[in-house]
Amino acid sequence: MTGSQVEAELVAAYQFSPVAARLYHRWLMEFTAQLQTGSLGEGEMVFLAISAAEGAQSRLVEA
Repeated sequence: MTGSQVEAELVAAYQFSPVAARLYHRWLMEFTAQLQTGSLGEGEMVFLAISAAEGAQSRLVEA
């Protein structure tokens, strides 16, 4: 899937504005690049999680 296809999908399926879709796509690409530069040892993996300090009152989208 090309970058423009990703952005079109964000606009069509998730009601992103074209500008927001372009910015979100750029952020995803930068984030992916950061994850790929780290070296993991055998049996290691990246696990993204929310801190327990956030507590139950926080909405997932805000954490």
